[in-house]
Amino acid sequence: MFKDIDLNLLKVFVAVYRQQSITLAADALDMTQPGVSGLLKRLQQKLGVQLFVRQGRGIAPTHQAHELARQVEPALTQIDNALEGLEGFSTAHSRRFVVYASEPVMLMLMPLIEADDSLDKVSIELQPTQLNEEQLLQSLMQQQADLAIDFASYSAPSFFSEYLFDDAICLIAREQHPRICGPLEAEQFYQERHITVKLRREDAYLADYYTEEHLDQRQIAAVCDSLLSQMSMVANSDCIAMTARSLADAFAESMRIQVLPSPFTSLPVRYRLLTHKRMRHSPANMWLRSKLKGYFGQLISP
Repeated sequence: MFKDIDLNLLKVFVAVYRQQSITLAADALDMTQPGVSGLLKRLQQKLGVQLFVRQGRGIAPTHQAHELARQVEPALTQIDNALEGLEGFSTAHSRRFVVYASEPVMLMLMPLIEADDSLDKVSIELQPTQLNEEQLLQSLMQQQADLAIDFASYSAPSFFSEYLFDDAICLIAREQHPRICGPLEAEQFYQERHITVKLRREDAYLADYYTEEHLDQRQIAAVCDSLLSQMSMVANSDCIAMTARSLADAFAESMRIQVLPSPFTSLPVRYRLLTHKRMRHSPANMWLRSKLKGYFGQLISP
């Protein structure tokens, strides 16, 4: 019955379904809003169903839209991957990749991306990772990002992940700290005032999440939502903090801070690449994963 439906109508539908916005879908497709609205209207007329309804200032998919997307979206992805495989991925063609990453990962990657002349017409855009696991997986499923670099371990069957690199936590204090010059024991750790960072997704302090021992109550001077602001506050006070080793090493000299071993048994902060399984064999996604692994190979190599 619907064998004469133009494939472009389905592509527009999927874009609107993923973005749940005609404006954002138009931007993603490099089309005008009236153009997207017109094609979407044509598809609804051919199918004889309403696919979206107004919700507040935006739109929301109907039950029929959810069912159509469930069947059509994987097929369109397979078609795109097949055509991409025949043509091969090339940096000579314009392509924007979106990667979700944490603050330390962004700071490590940004200089390498900027200095990479081999990207040609390809751009890699870094965006903050999502607040919780459900949002992250949903965003990847809707292809709002190509992949994520995340420290959590996911067992979701629809997603593919692979090891990228290990970070660690360490203790920091300002260089001219009146009481600290070198490693300290647990007793002194508890005597000092602390600048802490809460992991947004786990609702736990960084130090508590990545130490083997249970940490007792500390004297909290301030709670930050950014590792860089935490380091800045430590550099300008007599407080101490537990932070990411990669970040501390990168800014120790410029911020004049001491980077010290943790007085507790640290657990590795293990980062992995995460993407939806349907993108696992996409030449473009494979190129992106290889590129990111190459960047971290440069950072980790002696």
